Amino acid sequence: MDFLGAFHPLVLHVPIGALIAAFLLEMVHYFRKSQALDQSVKIVLGFSAFTAIIAAIFGIFLSQKGGYQGLTLQIHQWSGIGVAVLSTMFFFLKSRLNSQSVWVAWGLNLTFLTIAGHFGGSLTHGEDFLLKDAPDFIKETFTSQNGSPLFIHPDSVDVFLDIIQPIAREKCNSCHNTNKKQGSLDLSEASTWKKGGKSGELFDPENTMQSLLLHRIFLPLDHEEHMPPKGQEQLIPSEVALIEWWLEHGMPFDKKVSDLQSNSRIVQILNSNFRPLDPYQVITVDPVDQSILDEFRANGITALTISRKSPLIEIRLAGVDTIGSDKIELLKKARDQIVKIDFQASGITNDHLKEIASFPNLIHLSLQQTNISNGAILNLKDLKYLQHLNVHSTSISDESIADLMALDKLRSLYLWNTNFSSEGIEKLKLARPNLELGELN
Repeated sequence: MDFLGAFHPLVLHVPIGALIAAFLLEMVHYFRKSQALDQSVKIVLGFSAFTAIIAAIFGIFLSQKGGYQGLTLQIHQWSGIGVAVLSTMFFFLKSRLNSQSVWVAWGLNLTFLTIAGHFGGSLTHGEDFLLKDAPDFIKETFTSQNGSPLFIHPDSVDVFLDIIQPIAREKCNSCHNTNKKQGSLDLSEASTWKKGGKSGELFDPENTMQSLLLHRIFLPLDHEEHMPPKGQEQLIPSEVALIEWWLEHGMPFDKKVSDLQSNSRIVQILNSNFRPLDPYQVITVDPVDQSILDEFRANGITALTISRKSPLIEIRLAGVDTIGSDKIELLKKARDQIVKIDFQASGITNDHLKEIASFPNLIHLSLQQTNISNGAILNLKDLKYLQHLNVHSTSISDESIADLMALDKLRSLYLWNTNFSSEGIEKLKLARPNLELGELN
């Protein structure tokens, strides 16, 4: 049975082509009545019915072999049997049908043929086989737009869901999914990854590099157990590196990139796949009224637009000894447009900073050489775009580590000449390996 079942993918194309050919002949016969054409339709229809029966029988044999299951298989199997039954009935009854009934019969046959073909393709090539190589405008029309965001900091990426699973979806799931479990292996979700297949578990915690998953990937391309099989799209080196990295950390299913140690190669790969958030491209605000800018200038506040075409503003108060409540209240008039503030060596206090932390679009904040203390960092937790923070030569210490780690969009943090201990610095590096800390000595 297994031997005959293997012929199903070969035989099934014959009735498909024959049935379509018979339909085309029928259309020609409709416009150019001919006894010869009518006989040709019957002959080709009979041939398609016979081969459809053979294909259906071989398909049943193949399904008994295992590796295929689920609703997709059931729909494909019964629609394929439907093609065999309908085309056979049509062949024997066609001469007794009136013209309208003939076209209804053709509609039924071609509908069942289309359903069988689509779900057969889904079994063999994956559910997205029609859209995988489609032009972008077609993909955008027929696929969900709820995927990963365009901008996402690599540290916040879920390793399994956002890195490993997309690789499997593209290179492995056509053979290892809920409906088609080649080797009894399903790679569609975390629980089935953990389960493995008939050859055993994918991960060997005692010897990571000898894990079944890596073993199959590293086998020679011509080896019958190499994965993905020869003739299918292969894993590229960066994808293999990411899988190795994942396995080296114990094949976790609930970790983010920031939870795992990353070498320079992995960091490079991640940065090429996930673009860090660029607030300048997503912040949309109206320009500040010129009268407000004039008021800033009159009160000793330097305000500069970051570019000629941008309404976003940079504020400079470096060296200003007293940052009174009047200046803070004045800055609030442009709170939405202010993205950068330089308070270096100024009189900014923790209380003032609590007010500044309400500026929703702040990206750069320079607080070096000021009297701010650990309590100030907690005030910054709601700044969703804050990427650059400078606190060198302040009293900030290890007490602020948890608050600093909560700033998940932070890309650079300057801690030189603060009260951080070497242990605190190492803890911060371990927790946020991609965070630039600048000079520390």
